[in-house]
Amino acid sequence: EYRGNKGIDIREYYLKSNVEKPGVKGIMLTPEQWGRLMKGMKMLTTALQAKRTREIGLGNMRFATTTAYKGRWFVDVREYWKNSNAVQGTEEGEEFGKSPGRKGIMLRPEEWNELVEHSEQVDNELAS
Repeated sequence: EYRGNKGIDIREYYLKSNVEKPGVKGIMLTPEQWGRLMKGMKMLTTALQAKRTREIGLGNMRFATTTAYKGRWFVDVREYWKNSNAVQGTEEGEEFGKSPGRKGIMLRPEEWNELVEHSEQVDNELAS
């Protein structure tokens, strides 16, 4: 919960004086965005295993995408901004030029699998 709003914070943490502190890499999803991510988890997991690029829209210019970076595959959960200078893409669901913003996190396959494994528990906590 942040400022009275429930959400799911997918974030890196670091240790400072033996206390875990939230880092800057991450994103907080609304319950609706989390629901969209949960609906697409199986598709994203399959795409990650097959090393194929797939994307689902989470709403408010936020997307979850399987992508390769420096030869490794990730699930990138990120906020984008409209870029009027970008060439419109031909990928499915890409209706405008968009550029990645600073809010987001690239999850390694093992991190993604852990999120998937705990997704039902997270969903239950969100509902309570």
